[in-house]
Amino acid sequence: MSTIHNNFVFRGQVRWRRSTYRWIARRLFGATFTAIGPSVAQVEAHTYYNPTVLVPNWLDEQRFIPAHNAAERAEARQHFAIPTDAVVIISVGGCSAIKNHKVVLEALKALRPRVAQQLIYLHVGEGITHAAEQQQAHQLGVSDAVKFVGQTHNVRQALLAADIYAMPSLFEGLSISLLEALSCGIPAVVFDVYGQRDLVIEGQTGRCVPTTTEAFTDALQELIEQPILRQRYGKAGRAFVQQHYSMHDSLSKLLRLYGSSVKKDALLIQSTIQN
Repeated sequence: MSTIHNNFVFRGQVRWRRSTYRWIARRLFGATFTAIGPSVAQVEAHTYYNPTVLVPNWLDEQRFIPAHNAAERAEARQHFAIPTDAVVIISVGGCSAIKNHKVVLEALKALRPRVAQQLIYLHVGEGITHAAEQQQAHQLGVSDAVKFVGQTHNVRQALLAADIYAMPSLFEGLSISLLEALSCGIPAVVFDVYGQRDLVIEGQTGRCVPTTTEAFTDALQELIEQPILRQRYGKAGRAFVQQHYSMHDSLSKLLRLYGSSVKKDALLIQSTIQN
């Protein structure tokens, strides 16, 4: 059993080598490949001619739930020193070029003079571009509106303090952090790329937009100015995750696959002994 975790659209010799490896693993060793999301399965089929079994990523649905009441949400905001009436945009994840957090900072700069609401960007996570993102916030003149909180063991608390989840990644496999945000009822704005479009259906469970800062900024503005739309997308996103990314369903499928693999190995061993 081998699980493919991300979308690697290679070309040339790398593509050929990876296709050959997958073919050998399937034909000679009887390997079964699983994919963590629809985009991963699509890339494997189209790029490497590799059939996979879809076993989606999952999350702890009992842990990542919306706020129980207004008091819990207020407590989360108080923890991060966020004003009650501010609109909070959040991102959760490692800082890297692929995560593309610079787009959120650029959007924040563009949005501040365009909307009446006070905006806060709650930046959760660290990584190789963390210092560069802090410097960019200063250069753009938005550092007063960005809270770089680093790593946190209580991601749900951060999500409950937020209004909009922002994820302009250049590609994803199937993002656990996005799953967690949607499960908490937080509407998302994402780029229309592999992995992201699996979870955010444009105009239904959130905004999945072309990969430009302008499109991302416009989508954020729409949600900033329309709290009822945020609520609608939040409910739809949570329902979508519950329906398609259940921990019970994925684990059950995985256990069935492992059971089938063990049975196949046992029959092969038995046949070898008899011969």
